Amino acid sequence: MTELKEYWRGGVEASDCDAMGHMSVGNWLRRYWDGVAVLAVELGMPTAFSANAEVTLQLKSCHMHWLREANAGTPIFMRGGILSLSETGLQFYGEFVKTISEEVAANFCAQIILIDNKTSKTLPWPKKSLENLDCPKIEIPKHGQPRSIDALSPIERRDKNWVKNQGYVRIGLAPVTKNDVDCHGRFLPQLFIARVGEAIPNLIAKWRLEAIEETSESGVKQRLGGAALENRTEVFEYPQIGDIIEIYSALREVADKTYSFQHWLINGQNGRPFSVSNVVVITFDLDTRKAITIPPKARQYLESMVIQVEL
Repeated sequence: MTELKEYWRGGVEASDCDAMGHMSVGNWLRRYWDGVAVLAVELGMPTAFSANAEVTLQLKSCHMHWLREANAGTPIFMRGGILSLSETGLQFYGEFVKTISEEVAANFCAQIILIDNKTSKTLPWPKKSLENLDCPKIEIPKHGQPRSIDALSPIERRDKNWVKNQGYVRIGLAPVTKNDVDCHGRFLPQLFIARVGEAIPNLIAKWRLEAIEETSESGVKQRLGGAALENRTEVFEYPQIGDIIEIYSALREVADKTYSFQHWLINGQNGRPFSVSNVVVITFDLDTRKAITIPPKARQYLESMVIQVEL
């Protein structure tokens, strides 16, 4: 197996962490995309992420899997490599490793495409990049394989009317501002999942209160939280400054320790989808930092929220 190369190294800041006390999903993806910028230099495109770039790299889809949380002050680095190559894109794997313990904390596998910076049209690789891409490819390690999410089957595009008719709940509504885009004016990749992370309490906060109340009745009060275990995000269109993003979410399945959502980012002006994410969340104790079984009454409450989608 070809050895993984280092593409990013840094640490977790307090500002990177969410209400659960660990690095948020959006910031994991932000660090991964920093690694893609390093990859671009390796491919002979040193200006791909600068304002005057003629071509750049764009996220098309990404499978994300978290194995361990990373708290503020944790030093981490990302290593990875190219899995496969197509005429207009590549598949890039990156895994985050805790520097001190050398434990893998998360892994990402994304489909990345080459686009014209002015027209956003997909382009074939230039000759120089093809020469640099003519190198041994890596294989995904066992711990990087999808576990509880189908990462391969196509996901059909759905519009605003469909998600509303199915009973999806609108949990987010906000415009795209200049702070949400990169130097090319394109929506930052990490915001496809970060926006969901910020909005999800609108759907799930009441359930968490029910779960905490149930554990209090049993005499052992637990502070319960949730953490993303796995995520598959597909991007259909990139929002631009001034666009309104509506987020529609549905609870799709409940298990002993986990529950699964589907989230749609919808264009508020025309109802077209920007992206969709399938997410598996694990329930854990905020004090012991360990996964726990969902309390019975709390599980019943969750199950009452499940939406059976008509495909």
